[in-house]
Amino acid sequence: MIVLRAVERIARPAPSPDDLLFQRIAAHAVDALLLELATWPKPGLVSYVDTGSHHDMDAAMLRGSALVLRPFFAELVFAGWQLAGMNRLRTIGLRAEAAMLRFTCGVNTHRGAIFGLGLLCAAAGASARLAGRGGASAPRCLGRCAARRWGDEIRRGPVPLHSHGSAALRHYGAGGARAEAADGFPSIYDIGLPALRVGRAAASGASEPARVQACFALIAAVRDTNLLHRGGAEGARFASEAATSFLASGGVAAPDWHARASAVHADFVRRRLSPGGCADLLAMTLSMLALYALAYWMQRRLFGLASDAASIQALTIAQPNFGAAGLPLIAAVFDPSHTIYVALTLACSSVLVSPLTLAVLEVTQSAPESQGRPQPVLRAVLRSVLKPIVIAPIFGGIFALLSVPIPEYFGRTFRLIGQASGGVALFLTGLILSSQSPRLNANVLSGTVLKNVVQPLSVAGLIMLLPMPREAVRAAILLAALPSGFFGVLFGLRYGVETSEAGSTLITSSVLSAVTLAAVLALTAAG
Repeated sequence: MIVLRAVERIARPAPSPDDLLFQRIAAHAVDALLLELATWPKPGLVSYVDTGSHHDMDAAMLRGSALVLRPFFAELVFAGWQLAGMNRLRTIGLRAEAAMLRFTCGVNTHRGAIFGLGLLCAAAGASARLAGRGGASAPRCLGRCAARRWGDEIRRGPVPLHSHGSAALRHYGAGGARAEAADGFPSIYDIGLPALRVGRAAASGASEPARVQACFALIAAVRDTNLLHRGGAEGARFASEAATSFLASGGVAAPDWHARASAVHADFVRRRLSPGGCADLLAMTLSMLALYALAYWMQRRLFGLASDAASIQALTIAQPNFGAAGLPLIAAVFDPSHTIYVALTLACSSVLVSPLTLAVLEVTQSAPESQGRPQPVLRAVLRSVLKPIVIAPIFGGIFALLSVPIPEYFGRTFRLIGQASGGVALFLTGLILSSQSPRLNANVLSGTVLKNVVQPLSVAGLIMLLPMPREAVRAAILLAALPSGFFGVLFGLRYGVETSEAGSTLITSSVLSAVTLAAVLALTAAG
């Protein structure tokens, strides 16, 4: 729907070779992005009312991201005016994407718009050049121009390995934005623009109902690769059926159209069109808890460690190194926006697994005469739950569930902290490894096997029982295959508990992960 308004607006300026024309077309493209943002209700999408099905972006971020893209749209118009090839357009688009990701701290807000609107901007420039001064570009000409000048290069060009569209192409046979652009954007001209005109007529010329009508028409008819990415074939089918039902009931011509459109939007948000998001969290959480219990039992019964040392070693075995290894891995295998998998899994681990070790350490630190008595134990458990590492994710989850808005200043601050967390965690891991004197024994070797081999296998087994899209399956298994984390060692240092086994397990697991993690990467890529 973003490009519908742009097609109408971009086609209007009289062609002129001066910079004013390029800036005007770029301004129309940005206006189209802002009009799409202002439209509500539109199922599952971000608006000024709410964030829809997205927890990693809001209206302020989308507005700022759109404004960042304006000079790149102007550059694409100029490149089209010069009749440049696809390689030059692609280079400009990659620079636009890099600027967008810098502004959003890694969140993909407008990658699709950079491609689709960018091509239309270039087509507007080329049409203006070819039409000559005093002419006018008809809306339909922009799509034809894009297909004629760059369609073959788009089809032959490199396929992004980690985009939602390329993943949907591999898994579902959906052509996505590449096929749409190469064919001259037929969905815009054959579905979107007619629906926009129908909506205007039904709403006596009002623009927002017309945009809602066009949005529902596109959802009903187009095989959206983002819907396939987020919810698989079932999610895409639900979306199409819901939109079709809305249109069949009269669309925006019906008296209660706003309430029905809002209900569809609420359904999209509730479903998030991604059943795998909860499923992979469940699989990882169950795996960590089960492995923690097994490792703790082994430390106590087989290796004779005291309860505090046993809890530290169990945490080292059960909790992967999400910060140092998980963030860069998931960003590289998928894209930076998918690090939400890491954040949510780490939050679950901090709330459900770390408190077990903290509670044991708090109990063992209490006075010997009070150990085993209910009240001191309860106080120790309460102290463990109130630690910042536990309480912060809980508050974050509550804020997210209640949709509590966070001021943009704090949001930007948190995103910057999150962007730096991977590097900080890697540095901290290096410091811990350099301070340890590794030793190999049955305890260390068994712990390494549990962490690097048994945990990813257990997650893979649990996944067979849970409905999950392929991408979520791969993310869950990769996170389980990460080497041991350093929380156990840090907790040992904080409470003055000897951690030679935990430190040695951390080192051995990290070294062995060069083999085991590479194997999991290869196997999940081929599966």
